[in-house]
Amino acid sequence: MRKNYSLLDDADLIDCIRLEEDELAFAEVYRRYANLLYHLSYGKVGTKEMAEEIVQITFLKLWSARKELRINYSLKAYLYKATKNNIISYYVKHLPDALPLHDCPEENLPNGHYTQEEVDQSQLLKFYEQALAALPEKCREVFSMSRMGYPMKEIAQVHKISAKTVEVHIGKALRLLREKFKNGFLFFQFFFLFIFIE
Repeated sequence: MRKNYSLLDDADLIDCIRLEEDELAFAEVYRRYANLLYHLSYGKVGTKEMAEEIVQITFLKLWSARKELRINYSLKAYLYKATKNNIISYYVKHLPDALPLHDCPEENLPNGHYTQEEVDQSQLLKFYEQALAALPEKCREVFSMSRMGYPMKEIAQVHKISAKTVEVHIGKALRLLREKFKNGFLFFQFFFLFIFIE
């Protein structure tokens, strides 16, 4: 008898994937969670192409590890955590200039008052808030709502703009914030703080 995968719960789907290497069960997991993970990724990286690639990496790793899958909590939480880890890995791989922790000119640090050792998380958050305040008003409001977890459709309705315009504002905010943190050391610290600000 053919299985109705849409009626299976997540735990049963994972058993099908792990024990039977069931591609249809895997497709059902993808159907349930790909869009959620895309929006998580897009909210962190701000580009459609990068977000799509990160989602593909998450599911590729899930399938590659199918025989060893042991999910002790919800599948949604597992995929969410895996996606965040993949976002970090993607940035580390594609932004090598963000990695050096030495030889950064101090004049590139905010206000020129801090050495690398002195830039702690609380100061970085202060710099982030200052950079956020410097964004154009609409751009800042849209970006702030996206960081609070509002879906794009809801942001668009609140501001009476299209979902595409919401995407443009988020992308612009990310670009401007990255420019504020163009120093490699600061950008790397900012990125890790930024990824985990909910």
